[in-house]
Amino acid sequence: MPLSSDVLAGRGSATRDEELTATYVASESVSYGLKPAPGMTGYPASRSSG
Repeated sequence: MPLSSDVLAGRGSATRDEELTATYVASESVSYGLKPAPGMTGYPASRSSG
């Protein structure tokens, strides 16, 4: 799903759309094998999901 997808809507700040986009970007990062920066416990989207 591209970031320009209608599913991700407007991606306004502090909205559900922003959370969907952050979750998508985090999951794509994980699928490519990327790891969080040293000292970080996860991707920003992972904070709200536990």
